[in-house]
Amino acid sequence: MKAYMQIRIRQLATSCVVAAGLLLSGSGVAMAAAVTFNDTARDDTVTVAVKDFQGQFSLNGFFISGDGTQSSTRPETPPLTFRGVWLTPGVADQTGTRTIYLVEASHPNLLSDIFTYSWNIGGGTNSVGLIEGTFQSDVNDELRTLIPVGTDPSNIIVEGIRPVLFSLPLLSGALISDVDPVPVPGSLGLLASGLIWGAAAAARRRKLKASKRS
Repeated sequence: MKAYMQIRIRQLATSCVVAAGLLLSGSGVAMAAAVTFNDTARDDTVTVAVKDFQGQFSLNGFFISGDGTQSSTRPETPPLTFRGVWLTPGVADQTGTRTIYLVEASHPNLLSDIFTYSWNIGGGTNSVGLIEGTFQSDVNDELRTLIPVGTDPSNIIVEGIRPVLFSLPLLSGALISDVDPVPVPGSLGLLASGLIWGAAAAARRRKLKASKRS
């Protein structure tokens, strides 16, 4: 499998040499790629936005973009699969994999979303990096299982307003996950109902007084 990945990296590197020549500035720094997974929509969809994947980026087998910034919105089911290639000139050869588990603040021991990605960077002056993986969002409570025993705590993240960030050489990524609405406590709900009832009663009294004067 590793040998196959290395062959694919060399093939992609050859096809990206021209693009690398255009993107490399006088300082020798290339434009960085970026990808964002946005799971905040209420219609059970996920929007994936990508930028500057010169070797192309695909989502569920469909091509999204190479250069520039593009996005695609897909249903949460089935789980999203993605694959992208970006320029990594001068970056050392490296491979790896990581899984990020997102949990809800109200249920910190139960899974909400799972994001897994692996990378392979060929190394060298005209090298490219390959990132691929899956994004699985909770639908109909199907992920309501315990987090695997022995999971690195740094890979267990509570969903919040701020994005969950990840990065690779010359690539930045973000996960923006939906946050369950915080229920109003019973006491606050009763207080709100009382205030509304009181305001309505006061309005009726004012109206009654006004009618007596007339």
